[in-house]
Amino acid sequence: SSKSTISSEQVIANNNLSRHNSNNNMTPNNTSNYTISEDAKTIVYIGIDCITQIFNIQSLKKRDYCRLFVKYGIIPHLASTFFNIMTLYHKVYINEYHNMNSSNNQLSSTVTINDDLSPHNKLPDSPPRYTVKLNSPINYKNAADDTIEYKYALSIATILFNLSRYESIVDSMAKNDVGGVLWVILLFLHSPELRLPLDEYVKQQPNHFYFPNNNNSSIDNPVDKPTSPNRILISKPYMDIILLLLKCLKNLSMEPSTLLDLEKAGTIVTLVPLLNGPISTKCKNQVLPCIFNLCRINKRRQEQAALLGIIPHLKEVISDRQESQLRQFALPLICSLAHTSPATRLELCKYDGVLFFLELLQENYWQNFVFNSIATWIAYDTEYVQSILIQPNNLSKLIEFFRNSSPQTIQTVHKPWLDMMLKSPSLCRALSMSGLFVTALIKRLNQAEAIVLCSLLKIIQLLHLCHPSSRQFVLDYDLYNIVKKFTKIESQVVVYQVANRLLADFQLSTMT
Repeated sequence: SSKSTISSEQVIANNNLSRHNSNNNMTPNNTSNYTISEDAKTIVYIGIDCITQIFNIQSLKKRDYCRLFVKYGIIPHLASTFFNIMTLYHKVYINEYHNMNSSNNQLSSTVTINDDLSPHNKLPDSPPRYTVKLNSPINYKNAADDTIEYKYALSIATILFNLSRYESIVDSMAKNDVGGVLWVILLFLHSPELRLPLDEYVKQQPNHFYFPNNNNSSIDNPVDKPTSPNRILISKPYMDIILLLLKCLKNLSMEPSTLLDLEKAGTIVTLVPLLNGPISTKCKNQVLPCIFNLCRINKRRQEQAALLGIIPHLKEVISDRQESQLRQFALPLICSLAHTSPATRLELCKYDGVLFFLELLQENYWQNFVFNSIATWIAYDTEYVQSILIQPNNLSKLIEFFRNSSPQTIQTVHKPWLDMMLKSPSLCRALSMSGLFVTALIKRLNQAEAIVLCSLLKIIQLLHLCHPSSRQFVLDYDLYNIVKKFTKIESQVVVYQVANRLLADFQLSTMT
């Protein structure tokens, strides 16, 4: 009976709230005052408290309650209630454009909602923009963390996060529906004060918006403008809600069946700009895993993330050795961009991708993926990539990678090495002139398995062809006698055939 009582109270409360909103009769060209009766708010708050208490009881099987929440249709009402309470929490005016009264630096005293962005209307192609419109200077720290709206906004965000942890309910939360959980989450994550770079945001709104230098602020690089009349401070209470929404998105992205809905809702479009904004340090632990889940096997999403500017953030995480948990998401994602499309490779060019990959060859676990990315990239943009690789410093990094690689690594990269040298005669010529590389190559002939040995012999053949003096190349390294012994292994047919062809080339070059 307790379960049915809690569910019915919540449904009744949210239905009352929905009916009140619908009675406003808002149209795209007509906005009305956004007011909710105190009785309706009290009933809604009671329902939220009941659900919160359910999740706080350790002995209950929360998974079963989650199924009941879905069965009785509570999830959409939670989303609608969260939208309304967050609106009250911010006292926001949601609109596509800033409409501020700059004559007296005072904002409108009426809190309204534009029907175009109401959760009961058509979902836009990309998450809408909204701006804050208050009747006093904005200071979230002083105005928001002690209000009942903040308390219940945080409670619902916590409930949504708890629900997202159960796979049985994830599909219903990730539906790309107007007014649904996903729609509402992306709406509030699309706030301009979260997305724009700090200096750009201050520049765009010099009279109304800035982030003061405050020790309690969650801003990464606060800007102090004591003469500005209005202030925005992204406080810890506000950040608590934002982080819960991001954690909810991350949980949703871990279920493969939700990825298409997340893509259509504009999740990547919403998340990547957060890494440019003032909360980038706080949010990247949630944003990067979510983007990784969306992009790891989908080239279309990889290209979208690259065009939105994900690459410098991936480089920053990878370069920071302290970000050990995030590097496992950033490294495979940036390596995959070389395989994705010409557009992603062009983005990599903008951020010195080839040079960065050469630095990553020192990564023991990831060097195979990195080298495959270089080999793939040179196959598509041969002139550009080879012009970088043949530079002395960069060439030495390639040679050191080959010399220091374990036999297991060579078994993985022998084919990319061969393909790369087939595509780039300039690189092949440069390597043929390196005694360190040729010596290391000859040593590996005695350690390689048949398939690897075949590739190594073909590499020697290419070096021989590209060397300025092929005769001297054979004589300097005594290659004729080294290769000749492989012609006696008739059991390895492919190796036997390649070695015989190579001997024929050697004989021809030494005779001329």
